[in-house]
Amino acid sequence: MAMPWTAYLWLALMAAFLALSQAQPDAEPSPGARHVSASGEHSCVVDRGWAIRCWGSNRHGQLDAPAGRYMSVSAGDTHSCAIDLDGGLPCWGGGKFVGAAEPEGRFFQVSAGEDHICALREDGRIICFGWNRHGQSSPTGGTWLEVEAGEDHTCAIRRDDAIRCWGDHSWGQASPPTGVYEALAAGDDHGCARGADGRLACWGELGDPPEEVQQASFTALDAGYAHLCGILTTGAVYCWPPSLTAVRAALAHR
Repeated sequence: MAMPWTAYLWLALMAAFLALSQAQPDAEPSPGARHVSASGEHSCVVDRGWAIRCWGSNRHGQLDAPAGRYMSVSAGDTHSCAIDLDGGLPCWGGGKFVGAAEPEGRFFQVSAGEDHICALREDGRIICFGWNRHGQSSPTGGTWLEVEAGEDHTCAIRRDDAIRCWGDHSWGQASPPTGVYEALAAGDDHGCARGADGRLACWGELGDPPEEVQQASFTALDAGYAHLCGILTTGAVYCWPPSLTAVRAALAHR
């Protein structure tokens, strides 16, 4: 399935926005990244030498990654966090809520939301910190396989492969479907999950995906501000809403 021209246009507009967002030319990453994460005004990669390189806006210090050797990085709104090769979890930028002290424990996954951060420890527990006005930094107990932080909500996959969400529920973003899932993506006010058959289930502000998405099989997915993108089993990329009109309609509700 080919990606619609409107999706290409949307991606081109997003690329143009990033190019204009106070990018620092000398901070561009070297080829061969191990891991990449992009947010509204900055992006970061873990390069082949296990170092972190960031570029874009640095108004809040979100480009000032500490030296070290890292396995993954997550870019939030005005902050970033990474997991080093020893399982440590340093964060930088976003001074209003990112503290100097690292959370205790060894971690293997982190997700930075708009103003909060959630990370998964090696023992399966979720640790969240940062803004908590909607309860987005107050996870339930138990053990988990994956966690994803949205704008003011958080979703995670439990050990039994079911999804649970907490935090803001203004658009239904904290009410995931029942079922068994292998992967998860949380956007600002929406989310999608992938089952073992590659089919997607979505919820929140954007509602159900288009019919062609519901019938397709995906190997990966990610959620943005008011859109979602996934990689089909054919290797093609598909993004929705499929038109800028739909994107503007979603943004008009804010």
